[in-house]
Amino acid sequence: MEPFAEHLYRRLAEGLLVSECPRLEEAYVLSLYVDFDDGPQRMKLWLYYNTPWQLRRAISQGEQPDEARWYFALWEPEFITAVGLSEQECDRMADTESHRLLARWLARRGLYRAPEELDALLADPGRYDAWESAARQSLLDLVIRVARRLHHTGIILCRFGRTIPLLVHQWEYDQWCLEATRKVNPPGLITEFERWWWLEWSCG
Repeated sequence: MEPFAEHLYRRLAEGLLVSECPRLEEAYVLSLYVDFDDGPQRMKLWLYYNTPWQLRRAISQGEQPDEARWYFALWEPEFITAVGLSEQECDRMADTESHRLLARWLARRGLYRAPEELDALLADPGRYDAWESAARQSLLDLVIRVARRLHHTGIILCRFGRTIPLLVHQWEYDQWCLEATRKVNPPGLITEFERWWWLEWSCG
């Protein structure tokens, strides 16, 4: 596995194994949120979770049960770990290595753009959108492979003593989210999530 992919996997795996988040042992689902808010060259990953305690709490506050069960914005507020954060964002999880490795990973694929090149691209929305789409898609494919490895190597089983679903998504649970989550999880593990997705998101 390439250095950047290995870095992502190691950060997520180590975070899962050492985290002391409240009620984490009770988790029934994990969520890997792929964050492109600062652009592909500053991608971040956030690993979230939910528990029956938080699910009951959300429902008691008026949320729909299935929405509370599967939509990560309603879950436990504390994330397990993150990749790509600066010291200003979270000093205890600062990840100075991530963006250096990401730049090299993009460069090998002809997708790295220096700051001055990005400035020029931003002046031409069509060219920027084409570059951004290509870089984002390559990174999303990589994230799927890394997330799948968390199941295949037994990290999730080791941490929880059981296999639980790992959702992979951006802010919205779009078609890519469904297909990625299918690829990441063992067969049959996300049946309930799929049923909810088709009811809530398939027309979006």
